[in-house]
Amino acid sequence: MKLCLRLSAGLGALLPSCALAAAAVEIGRGRRPEPVPEVGAEEIQAVSRAFNQMSRDLLRTEQDRAVILAGI
Repeated sequence: MKLCLRLSAGLGALLPSCALAAAAVEIGRGRRPEPVPEVGAEEIQAVSRAFNQMSRDLLRTEQDRAVILAGI
């Protein structure tokens, strides 16, 4: 992660894989990151799309759980 920050410091924006790594850390901390930009090589775009879908699915699951628990 620190390497990503150092690499991107001169670029003005995070590299696609670094943005993905930063978003994964945020999810691991229980936060909801902004969607990861779906840019770069085809493989990075595919992973970014899948990550964004996973993030949306996790949010939906958390919302559903809150509704279920509110009914108990």
